[in-house]
Amino acid sequence: MRKELLNQWVSIAALCLGVLLAGCATVLPGNGEKPDAQLLDLALSGEPLLGYHYTEAELPERQLFELTPAMRDFAERHTAGVKGDFARARALHNALLTPSVAGGHGITYSAFYTLTGADAFEERQANCLSFTLLYVTMARHVGLDAYVNEVDLPPTWDLRNQDAFLFLRHVNSKVRLRRDEVVIDLEMNRYSSTYKQRLISEKLTAAQFYNNRGMELSAEGKFKEAFLHLRKALLLDHEQSYIWSNLATIYRRNGYLKEAEALYLQGLHIDSGDLTIISNLSGLYRQMEQPEKADTFFQLAERHRNSNPYFLYYEANKSLESGDPVQARELLKKAISKEKAEVRFYDLGVKIYEALGDQKQADAMRKRATQRREAIISPS
Repeated sequence: MRKELLNQWVSIAALCLGVLLAGCATVLPGNGEKPDAQLLDLALSGEPLLGYHYTEAELPERQLFELTPAMRDFAERHTAGVKGDFARARALHNALLTPSVAGGHGITYSAFYTLTGADAFEERQANCLSFTLLYVTMARHVGLDAYVNEVDLPPTWDLRNQDAFLFLRHVNSKVRLRRDEVVIDLEMNRYSSTYKQRLISEKLTAAQFYNNRGMELSAEGKFKEAFLHLRKALLLDHEQSYIWSNLATIYRRNGYLKEAEALYLQGLHIDSGDLTIISNLSGLYRQMEQPEKADTFFQLAERHRNSNPYFLYYEANKSLESGDPVQARELLKKAISKEKAEVRFYDLGVKIYEALGDQKQADAMRKRATQRREAIISPS
């Protein structure tokens, strides 16, 4: 097993494709190790990275729900005369996404940069968080009861690297109607009402924005700016383990291993099931030449990986492709027993049972896949 692959994973929340290990409840060896308080304070001060304690004036401050005159006029024009909240919510959504040559604004998806809503409107491109900021701001202006909605998209195993698990963190907009509610998503074909989801506050939304920008700046090598954005995110919401993990990763990349350890451990204290942190600690302790700790965290991560339904699905697919449908069937049965709502499992089941010559079971899998798809909201 290649242990060196389980290191320096980062979490980007609220993007359509954010890298994050799926979390689940766990008990850490020794009930977990608390971070060194002095090292934690030092890391939070920014002194190792900046050379001095950061000042409040340096922290970024963006108006995430700013309504510009152009946004106001666009929202009013495209909802004027439209009766009913549902119809107005859909009209605004369609107007933002319809190409400009057809009378819309022509916003397109771009995963590479997290913009404010106003900037997304001006540049006509957005990731999921940027589009949500834009839509919620404009929807509220025309009288719709709109909120930010966080969605847990189904995880998948990264086929480029089987030690990388992709947990898709995502946000969209939810509009409350008189007796119902409607979801507005930048990519409606990827959303299902069956996904776990929750309304989140503007404060947590802002924390996710600064977290994303911090990691984008880190990828550009702008570590001072990255630190300030992540520090801002933690001041807004210090109960999100992925923000602690991302700040730890910046310290680790700059060679401050003890500070990184303290930040990782603080994140794990908040969420003992954060497998991103567990995996990163395995790599960190190996880097710090503490093999016993490294192996403990590596084995913990491996145990969860091998019991995860999406990894079992990945292994079942691999077995089918290698010509072993019997092994694929057994692996898929285990996956379905752990996660019965995933349509991809039943699609694979059709292929497996057809390869086995069991048409009755293949048809049963096809029927169950169809039932799951009926729960998915169609594009508006």
